[in-house]
Amino acid sequence: MERVLKSIFGRQRPYYYDPNAAEAEPAFHGPFFHGGRDINGNKLSNSFPSGHATVAFAAATVFALEYKDKPFIRVLSYSVATLIGLSRITENKHWITDVFMGAVLGYYTGKQVVNNYHRYAKLKSPRQKKSSVSFNLEYFQGRALPGLVYRF
Repeated sequence: MERVLKSIFGRQRPYYYDPNAAEAEPAFHGPFFHGGRDINGNKLSNSFPSGHATVAFAAATVFALEYKDKPFIRVLSYSVATLIGLSRITENKHWITDVFMGAVLGYYTGKQVVNNYHRYAKLKSPRQKKSSVSFNLEYFQGRALPGLVYRF
């Protein structure tokens, strides 16, 4: 998802070298911009949103939501994620809005992961007494073997 957004927005990185500009500006070039080149002539990738911040905040959110009863885990996980985001700014790899949007995207991604996990666990829990019928097809020694399973 993050690569798709980078491709759509086409935002140049802060260390993009333009010999005609006095200083870098956070320009959005639109879809399919390839990032330009740095001062050494190396190709750059696009900047918006920050992938590092997205992953860091997604992981932090999962830890924070899974360990709600331990506030230390929540503080530690979001502190580490924030430091990762700040390091991307101080290393001149991203603009502050890149990191902010990466953090927002990561937070909602982590929240969705936890919600989906709990929904799936609830469906698969042995406490629920649901009768069900399922059909399966196996391939064994050159034959297709149909199967029908009824749970009550």
